[in-house]
Amino acid sequence: MKIYSVALIGCIVMFSGCSSKTNVVTKDVLVPTEVRSVVPCVTPKVECDFGTGKEDTSVNMLKCIIDQKRALEACSGN
Repeated sequence: MKIYSVALIGCIVMFSGCSSKTNVVTKDVLVPTEVRSVVPCVTPKVECDFGTGKEDTSVNMLKCIIDQKRALEACSGN
């Protein structure tokens, strides 16, 4: 009976010694995150020059209207 108790105590001491030697290493890792910010859309300025002649005025006015529509589409996303 004495041999069993000595063997049991020896096993307990041996296993408790192994478990105390384990080292736990922790590391702090930075994870990159995406940050989105709201940026106000600024409509580009359109300057129109209608010219001096009567024929050029209607063509230049049509070009100006088309340029203004394109400038508005820049902020609408279409």
